Amino acid sequence: MLSSISPNDRFKLAKEALDSGRGEEALDQLLSLEAIIGQHIAVVHLQALALRSLQREAEADAKFLLARRIEQPPFDPYVCANHAALQEKLGRIADAAKSFDEAWNRAPERADLGMARIRFIHRQFGEKAAIAAFDAMTAMFPDSTALRHQYALFLQKIDQTAQALQETDRLLSLNPKLGGPLHLKARLELDGGCGDAVASYMAAKHHDPSDFSVTQGLAAAIWNRDGTESALHFLDQELEQQPEWLDGWRLRARIAWQSGQTDEALSGYQRACSRLPINDMLWMARLEDVAKMEGYTKSIEIALQRADLLDLPPLLRGALAEITSATGDFKKADALFESLDGQQVPHINYIRHLIRKHQYDEALEIAEHHAIQFNDMDSWVYVWTLWRVLEDPRLDWLNAQDRLVTYVDLPDFHLLQSQLAQKLNHLHGKMTQNPFDQSPRGGTQTDGHLFARIDPEIVKLRSMIQDAIMQAVADLPPVDQTHPFLSGPRHTLRYTGSWSIRLQNSGFHEAHYHSQGWMSSALYVSLPYTLGTSVDTAEGWLELGKPPNDLGLDLEPLALIEPKVGRLALFPSILWHGTRPFPAGERLTIAFDIKAVE
Repeated sequence: MLSSISPNDRFKLAKEALDSGRGEEALDQLLSLEAIIGQHIAVVHLQALALRSLQREAEADAKFLLARRIEQPPFDPYVCANHAALQEKLGRIADAAKSFDEAWNRAPERADLGMARIRFIHRQFGEKAAIAAFDAMTAMFPDSTALRHQYALFLQKIDQTAQALQETDRLLSLNPKLGGPLHLKARLELDGGCGDAVASYMAAKHHDPSDFSVTQGLAAAIWNRDGTESALHFLDQELEQQPEWLDGWRLRARIAWQSGQTDEALSGYQRACSRLPINDMLWMARLEDVAKMEGYTKSIEIALQRADLLDLPPLLRGALAEITSATGDFKKADALFESLDGQQVPHINYIRHLIRKHQYDEALEIAEHHAIQFNDMDSWVYVWTLWRVLEDPRLDWLNAQDRLVTYVDLPDFHLLQSQLAQKLNHLHGKMTQNPFDQSPRGGTQTDGHLFARIDPEIVKLRSMIQDAIMQAVADLPPVDQTHPFLSGPRHTLRYTGSWSIRLQNSGFHEAHYHSQGWMSSALYVSLPYTLGTSVDTAEGWLELGKPPNDLGLDLEPLALIEPKVGRLALFPSILWHGTRPFPAGERLTIAFDIKAVE
């Protein structure tokens, strides 16, 4: 009977219920416990956490206040820290800052509390304030390798590569055999374009030979320093020992392809699948990548070498349903989709198939379900597209009075343009053709995170565009918690990816989107003389909102942006974007994605 349960056991039951996501059950247990022992700090604290988990924030806040009022020494710092997290969510930033400070002051030696406080400072007050907080912590605990490792990782995250390397070197001076910092140093040198990344990756691999992420980084470093043949030779040796290393086969194909070795990119997958004939993940990677390299028909031909399409495993049938749909064989695609159980159907693939068949209402129903119920950004792309097709009245709300797209002409860009173009052209030098899994056609794309580099030109550019980005964000419509683009926080932003694209004669970008970003961009570094000069021609212009041709939709762009040297275009990452071909010359750009610090 419940009455026979001891207070300690009842508390454990409540905590287990809360940890399992059963907040109401936890509250029931705690209410019974409170009737027995009164208002105990641990009980009240857990009640606050349970109420917070149920989104009953006002009640949770009251319980946190009660817990802090009745608390007696020794004080539990997590009461303050958990209250601080709720206060931040409620928008009471000053109160949250005080609560985080109190939590840290109670237990400055607890790294998790210190990191929670610093992440809050970064979100709310920016990079400089977070760095100052880290400096205070490292001064208090100068020999803490865990703290210094977190500091170096933070500096890496905000693209302060040179400072991150300094912190990593200090860390390794305390203990030269730490695996995480060894890998971090190598990664920083590779991304930053400095030091000897190959040697650093070798040291990290010697420490942990089984870490595939280290091996992958070493292959990229060898490619960067020694060229394609050396990188492929290294990967072949590794894959001979670890044939099930899927990311290794994908990296091998990408390196060979971007270096112009098309046959080598394809033959690697062929050898892998011959060796592992029933590895479905490997086969799916091969079929998807071959479709991008050689076309949909070639991918289907390869699949048929293994079995009839309908006899393949569900994972492969799901991928081939989209590939077959893209060829226009809707009957075969229907059969493949129908052969799958509901949970096995890739919903985006099926939405695209329904659009091609002009079954827009059914496609929209699926897209809206995933977009609204799960805030799935991929689905929001197709909701946006289908609302345009169906002339849905909600489109005005989604378009936000056409205030989601803007551009800025950077006033001092001409002072940097020549050196920046020279640096970017050097980085493009080892590439022969566009990556098969990205949007450029007829050009090349740099590898890695461009803004992590320590080159003076790149560092100056990051500084130059910062004010323009913040002004564009400030000019957006107010926050709307139901809008896929306007719902998120905006106060502290970070780059989630950055790269350069060099397009040549008739080059263009296929229409695409970035579901992992929030705001995307195009910055024009140098341009050909053959660009269009009006919307009537618009050769080489940026198209926003026009879906890819393979969907068969007759939608015009929502916006066209004329390229100008030094012009920075900014737009939602989930908005289709591509470019029109231009007749001749070279078009050099930089692109990046940003999103709020979470």
